[in-house]
Amino acid sequence: MKVSTSKFKIQRIIKEHKTKRLNFDLKIQRSEDIWDKKNSTTRRSKMIHSILKNWPTTSIFAYKESNVLSIIDGKQRLTLAIAFFNDQFALDKSTPDINGVEVHDKKFSELPDELKEIFLAYEFEMTIVQEASMEEVEELFFRLNGGMPMRQIEKTRALLGGKKLKFVEDVSNTPFFQTKANITNTSKKRYVDQELVFQILAMIHKDETGFSGKEIENFVLELRNQRIQDELKSKMQNASYYLNQAFLKKTKYLRKVHIPTIFKLVLELQESALLISPSQFEEWANEFFENMPPAYKLATESGSAKKDKVQTRYKEMKNHFYSYFEDKINNKENGSDDQDELEVSDVS
Repeated sequence: MKVSTSKFKIQRIIKEHKTKRLNFDLKIQRSEDIWDKKNSTTRRSKMIHSILKNWPTTSIFAYKESNVLSIIDGKQRLTLAIAFFNDQFALDKSTPDINGVEVHDKKFSELPDELKEIFLAYEFEMTIVQEASMEEVEELFFRLNGGMPMRQIEKTRALLGGKKLKFVEDVSNTPFFQTKANITNTSKKRYVDQELVFQILAMIHKDETGFSGKEIENFVLELRNQRIQDELKSKMQNASYYLNQAFLKKTKYLRKVHIPTIFKLVLELQESALLISPSQFEEWANEFFENMPPAYKLATESGSAKKDKVQTRYKEMKNHFYSYFEDKINNKENGSDDQDELEVSDVS
């Protein structure tokens, strides 16, 4: 590992960001934004006030590769400085004057030229790491964050990286995951939506799998050495859009423990070409979750990530589904095309 130190003016930070030589999306970065939490306006204003007073701040840490600086620690400070420069927020009303100049309630463009120049000339000290393995970068991130261990999903994302992680992000950004799945914004910041996509992919690739951290990690190690076919991406997105049509609003039972099983069932529907409309699927889902089979319900309780419980949930849900639509399945097998019973769904 090679380590060096340099100083970066905010003016340069802005330029490097515009030219994409500054990367804030290093995969091991946590997504929580400390400036979005309680008293965020005051916290942000204090940070900008410190810059305008030319007070020192702690060092920024970055990983350099191919002339791109990926921020390991200090993302919030740099993104905050860029946001203030772009007039995305005004300073809090309680922000003290600077050298007799009132700055409260002002955006960057409203500051006197003298303070603008001070802001743009402010220097962040940056510690730059080069020629390091991703494992070393992860360990550095771990230590810089006070020894707070990375969550399993953070490790999983870091392991996969690159285009395959982009695939997972694209699926998790479809309307179903964003608006219908019962996942809080806090959970999304903790990548729970992406964790669900990993679980769905594991179920597709392995007939029998559990969702323990180790099982998902082992699956991701296999996945990163394989090529994800465009066909799979299309199927995953179609399934997501189908579910978005099926459920008109966020539904209580569309939560973490149930979504992978529901999603795999829809993927199987696509494979079998069984034409169940989204509205019919919702009717079945309402019936299933109002009267969950005892074995399914038991498999959602303590230890729900275990292999046997994951498999039990899928078996019970699949059996109930095919029993519920038995007449429609028989009509299909017998060559019937009874449109009164069977609606054609459009998931394109």
